[in-house]
Amino acid sequence: MTRDDIIRMAREAGAGMLHGGEYSLFGDTAIERFAALVAAAEREAMIADGWRHCAQGQLTTQFCGQLEAAVAAEREEIMLLCHEIENDFKEELGVTGDSKFYERMLGVVECIDEIRTREQNV
Repeated sequence: MTRDDIIRMAREAGAGMLHGGEYSLFGDTAIERFAALVAAAEREAMIADGWRHCAQGQLTTQFCGQLEAAVAAEREEIMLLCHEIENDFKEELGVTGDSKFYERMLGVVECIDEIRTREQNV
């Protein structure tokens, strides 16, 4: 936060200019308004920098985004693995005529669907 930001917020909170060009807040209401403006600006800056609560009850941290990205990457990796298994089963069916293909295929599809469901619920 710059000096200009602070002066702008002080003016917005009702600061008056004294002789010599300095600003001053008068009264509890103006001081409370200024404190609220500063706190809101700090919250916005922290959010812009990636700070937030990862989950209810946790401390505010910058690492939520990194954690969420790692979980999303792992989920994508698992879905790719499920698709590889699906493709292997298709090849197997074409070569061996395996009658259990559809049972196993259903398991792979359920795996992919479950991962997508979990992703939507995050």
